[in-house]
Amino acid sequence: MGDAPIRRCLHPGCPVRGAFSRCPAHVRTFDRSRGTARERGYTPRWDRYALGFLARHPLCGDRPRGAPGLPNSRCATAGRIRAAEAVDHRTPHAGNYALMWDPLNHEALCRDCHAWKTATLDRARLAREDR
Repeated sequence: MGDAPIRRCLHPGCPVRGAFSRCPAHVRTFDRSRGTARERGYTPRWDRYALGFLARHPLCGDRPRGAPGLPNSRCATAGRIRAAEAVDHRTPHAGNYALMWDPLNHEALCRDCHAWKTATLDRARLAREDR
């Protein structure tokens, strides 16, 4: 596998380049600004909802009937059958609680697919919004 691409830090005005999305100084700033998981809405209510969602959608790539778009699951795309472990927000809610709780915005993903989607698709979308 090749080296990660060299890119500029996503923090506005930062000239530092490297194989990361934010330079070490701005990672800490970003982490502090986003708040804890509970502050971002992942409360015990969400935990109960996620358990129920995963019970109804047990496989990676499962979504509610009528959910728009293609699945974000690499397992579903490749024809692999794996158990789902996380409820993913297909479009990151970024504090929008209507979007956070919209079942059509949710998809069951295995740990690997969730990590991949968050690190690539969500990060790219947030980078475009930061600019």
